[in-house]
Amino acid sequence: MPLPQLKRLVLRLIAVEELRPPLLPRLDPDRAAKIADQIRAEFVDETGNERGFEAAGTSVEALVEAQLERIANVRKLMRDKTDRALFRRFAKLLTERSKKSLCSGCTHGDACKDDPAHDDSLLDHPGLCIGTINKCFKFICAQVAVIHEQWAFQESPAQEWPQIRFSREFVGGPAGGSPVASRYRGALSAETVFDDQPAPGQALSKVTVRFDGRHFDWNCLLAVPWVITHELVCHAFQGRVGATRMSCESDCPFFEGWMDEVAALVLDAIVVRGIVQTGKVEQPDFLIQNSSLIGKESQDFRDWRYRTHEPKRGFPEKKWDQGRNAATWAFDFLRRKIAPQHPALNYDEGLKLLVRLSVSIQRRDPDKYDAEAIALTLGSLAAFAVVRPSGSKQVEQVRSLMFSTLETRAWLAALVAAETRLQDS
Repeated sequence: MPLPQLKRLVLRLIAVEELRPPLLPRLDPDRAAKIADQIRAEFVDETGNERGFEAAGTSVEALVEAQLERIANVRKLMRDKTDRALFRRFAKLLTERSKKSLCSGCTHGDACKDDPAHDDSLLDHPGLCIGTINKCFKFICAQVAVIHEQWAFQESPAQEWPQIRFSREFVGGPAGGSPVASRYRGALSAETVFDDQPAPGQALSKVTVRFDGRHFDWNCLLAVPWVITHELVCHAFQGRVGATRMSCESDCPFFEGWMDEVAALVLDAIVVRGIVQTGKVEQPDFLIQNSSLIGKESQDFRDWRYRTHEPKRGFPEKKWDQGRNAATWAFDFLRRKIAPQHPALNYDEGLKLLVRLSVSIQRRDPDKYDAEAIALTLGSLAAFAVVRPSGSKQVEQVRSLMFSTLETRAWLAALVAAETRLQDS
């Protein structure tokens, strides 16, 4: 990420985090929100500030102060004394944030040098400019690893996991440019790329989150934990160490639909309900203070993701939806028919079984066609079995097949045969 672009994005992130609603609940929320919107609209603007962004050695906090001076016209337009006082309060928060948690960690010769090869490595430092996002990734990654160890391998030793590397990319500028089709398209996205070396048995998953400073706002920041969780659960932990892994097809119902539903349930367990905890990595305040908002924004992001009525949409969204529905049926089957002996815990027990089932499919490394067939057949079997009485022969057969250790093609053939039998019964 080139440093001038990074600094613009950092300014936008500061403004987004500190000007979040409702910042000062004692004041009129409509007025506070209006002023915050005015400041955000003016805060990151390429006009008249290029030299400041590009100057070598310029700290982010210095840019914040310069930017606040540059947008003083917003304050001047405010006739009400309360509004002006609120603006000053916002300015103080922004300045305190920049001095407290951004470049303060770079006082021993490690400050940005306008050299991307050097500067990008500093972003992993917990005290640096986008520390909130880095901390979220590290915490969620540690939690997902614990979930895999505790839930996916209840009857066998935990497996060796791929190394996971996190990076960020900046696309677009903080102002101007072509509009995006919706709140999320272009403003926030991510991908996972595999860089495996089978001979020494090394597996590396590179997770990259991309930001567009032109459209990045508070809602997008709230959706970052979801985007991270999707990449980790759906892709980064995929496969086995020692075997070359292949990225899934963009229209894969299993990896992009079924596993997307699993990821949503995992995020809810980690962030919203907090039922999984690891002392290895401290939970960021951002996740603690905004857990319910993160849950709501994550669902909003997913609702947009599956939307098909917008222009040029429908494929692969319909394929994803098929996989999502299959996972929903499987979860319903597992928690209603397999874990009823724990009435108060059957939701979480069902989730554990769903994670175990899903990870076992991932580790088979199925090709596109097998992954689709497995997901949709399992969903169909679960849908048939849900209406059967608990403990019935059909329910036990479906449960046994779900957790079968048969070779992939033989397993798929058994699933299809069972589906045929249930349809005929």
